[in-house]
Amino acid sequence: MNRSIGIKSYSTTEIAKICDVHFTTVYHWISKGLLVAQKTPGGHNRIMESELVDFLRKYDYPVPQFLRQGIANKILIVEDDMSQRRLMVRLIQNNFSKFQIFEAENGFEAGFMARDLRPALVILDLLLPDIHGARICRLIRQSKELKNIKILSITACKIEKSKRVLLKAGANTFLAKPYQNEEFVEAVSHLLGLKPQRPSLMDAAQQK
Repeated sequence: MNRSIGIKSYSTTEIAKICDVHFTTVYHWISKGLLVAQKTPGGHNRIMESELVDFLRKYDYPVPQFLRQGIANKILIVEDDMSQRRLMVRLIQNNFSKFQIFEAENGFEAGFMARDLRPALVILDLLLPDIHGARICRLIRQSKELKNIKILSITACKIEKSKRVLLKAGANTFLAKPYQNEEFVEAVSHLLGLKPQRPSLMDAAQQK
C-alpha cells in the first residue's frame, strides 16, 4: 500500500478511529473548517493524508507511526550559541534518533532553511544577532506552507514578558534558560507527539 503523503486519503470513519473519537465529531471538524475534506462523486468526505497530518499536529493529537513514515522527519535548531546548539543536538540524537537535525546561527539562515526543509519542529532562540525570534515565529505562521510547523521557543531574557511575546507571535510552547535536560526532552516529545527513546548504555557511558 502506498503511504506517500498527499496521495492516500481517509474516510470520516477511519479518521474517527485514528483520533479515538465518534465519527460525528469528525463531521463537526469538517463543517467548522478545522479539517479539510474533499467530496467524492458519491457525496462522501475524503481527507487527504497531508491534511490529516496537519490537523493532528495543529491540535496536538499523536501522529501514528504509519503516518509519520511520509511526513517531515527534520528538526531545525536556531541558536547562535554553539555550546547550546551542541547540547540540543545531543539531546535530540539520544532521544529522537530518527529525526535529521539542521542548525542555523541566525534568523536570516533560519528563514531560508525553514522554507526549504519544512521541518516538523523549529527550536528557536529569542535573541538572535540579526532578527528577533518573535518575528521568525510570525513569518512561519503567516506562511501557508509552514504555518503548521511546531515551534519551541527558548530565552533567558525577561522571562514572563518574552513568554507572552513569543506565544502571541505563534510559538507552541516556551522554555526558560537555564532549563533541565529533562524539560527540553519533554517539550520536544510533546510537540512531536512521540515518546523519547531510552539512550543505550553505551550512550550513557559516553556522556559521563
